[in-house]
Amino acid sequence: MGAQLQLRLLGAFELRRANGAPAPVPGRQSVALLACLGLADDFTLARDRLARLIWPGRGEQADASLRQELARLRRALGDEAFPATGTGSQPVRLNVDLIDIDVARFRAASGQQGGESEALALYRGPLLDGFPLRPGEPLVPWLGGHREQLRDIARALMLRTLRAGEGSPALAERLIALDPLCEEAYRYLIRRAASQGDLGEAQRRFQACAGAFAGAGLETSLEIRALMDDARAEIASSSAHMFQVALPSEAARSTQWLRAALSPTAPAARPAAAALAEPSGRPSLAVLPFDDLSEPAFASDPHLGDFVTEEITASLSRVRGLFVCSRHSASAYRGRSGDARAIASELVPRHRGFDSLRPL
Repeated sequence: MGAQLQLRLLGAFELRRANGAPAPVPGRQSVALLACLGLADDFTLARDRLARLIWPGRGEQADASLRQELARLRRALGDEAFPATGTGSQPVRLNVDLIDIDVARFRAASGQQGGESEALALYRGPLLDGFPLRPGEPLVPWLGGHREQLRDIARALMLRTLRAGEGSPALAERLIALDPLCEEAYRYLIRRAASQGDLGEAQRRFQACAGAFAGAGLETSLEIRALMDDARAEIASSSAHMFQVALPSEAARSTQWLRAALSPTAPAARPAAAALAEPSGRPSLAVLPFDDLSEPAFASDPHLGDFVTEEITASLSRVRGLFVCSRHSASAYRGRSGDARAIASELVPRHRGFDSLRPL
């Protein structure tokens, strides 16, 4: 027999029947009882432990309250949800053959090879998000420990997915919401915006990262600041600068209109939209990663080639009239050999001028 109830503890509490209809839960103590059993090892807790967690400081009355709450839940969900025990001193157990628990499935999927997608789909948010907790009650540290553990698992899965190249902006956003100081997620979003030529979006992501770190009394790393500088240089050399050099007359008219539009006196009429011609004849080049041929290999600096490549790329990008492929795109060819013309066609297929490309 399949599960007849679905217990959702990740995110806001939900208890639904197999057809999706909400199942009745008598009150706050019932939610706490289901959560405690759903998180416990083997979905079982000793009666006195369960009573102390939910009704602390009530002595023998706590056990009576537990018996009363179990009776209410059995009436609402069915006797099978909590298998009867032989005596009143036996532990309380949740019937997992009848109830599907998202936390159990999340933990199982997170430990399986290739189970990241399933686990992240189950992680709807922090454990019992929005559940009211009273200061000082034992549930606060108990649920807090489980919440932190599940959050760390979800964070590790999201990072693993991003690093495997299977990420998305939505996943990076989820990771930032989970950990506002996760610089790796901000770097992913900045790189994506830069690859689309959206400097404003890249800048916004960087400022959000810097603001989060400043709020925590920290500074962003040199790596993300260098990445932002690279994004600015790449977009400037591949869009605005290219437009001005290749099509100076159109650039001049656009600049004139923008200045007039910002004038408070007599804004100019917006020029009619027109397709721009494909720029031609502009020299284009790419600096491919250097190979370290020093002997012995272990005595050399493994990053020397990267430093040289980055410095040459940055210097050439300042030369007016050149289109220089970004070092991030060129780095994909590290350690690879191939025909220079084929590499050129892959890097910048829309620009002419690569016919004379040769390896340095």
